[in-house]
Amino acid sequence: MLYYVGGFLRDLWLGLEPRDIDVMFHENCTKLIERTFACYSPQKNRFGGMKLNIQGVPMDMWAVERTLYFQAWQSPTDPVPEDRTPLIPCLPNFPKTTFFTVESAVFEVFREQDSLVEGAVRLGWEHGFFDACERKVLDIQVLAMRDRGGNVLCPEFQVVRTYGLQKRLGWILGDNLKRFLQEQLPKTSPCQLAEIYCAHYGFHIDGKKLYAELEELMQR
Repeated sequence: MLYYVGGFLRDLWLGLEPRDIDVMFHENCTKLIERTFACYSPQKNRFGGMKLNIQGVPMDMWAVERTLYFQAWQSPTDPVPEDRTPLIPCLPNFPKTTFFTVESAVFEVFREQDSLVEGAVRLGWEHGFFDACERKVLDIQVLAMRDRGGNVLCPEFQVVRTYGLQKRLGWILGDNLKRFLQEQLPKTSPCQLAEIYCAHYGFHIDGKKLYAELEELMQR
């Protein structure tokens, strides 16, 4: 089974044009997935999965078990990690590990008709996704605040993503996200933020302007 996750679902739900498609699968399907999509000449992504382009649409695919949050605790028999809440690496738990609540959703790509269950529906899970969309508040998961060093991997990257998402959605910032920015923004420089923004979005930006606008957003 394949599952849509994250920002792709956010953009679809809000009626926006997705930048790319994020797809997850179970690790025991890795070899089958790699053979199926080999004709698209995939490259490795940061999760050890595949980055490919299908008819002009960028796509990231990876096993849920390879998600960064889960990598420290793959099994109940492993030592319990000290820097994060231990969660079994599975699709129902994935929405709890996303940084932004508005990306905390998983939805099955396709389900064949189940002969044993009339009107079988696709599977899906969320953790604050619909609430964020309804309230139009850009905020982060509780785990992101509680688990220092666990969920907040590359905090300066999440600072830049906050700026990009707020510009895209026009939402106010939630209290958890404001606290995160108050802690992390002083640790970064405008130049560093501009470099990260260019690497991620592919556009140059004035780092001082980005920094100042984030400071203003924290005061609203």
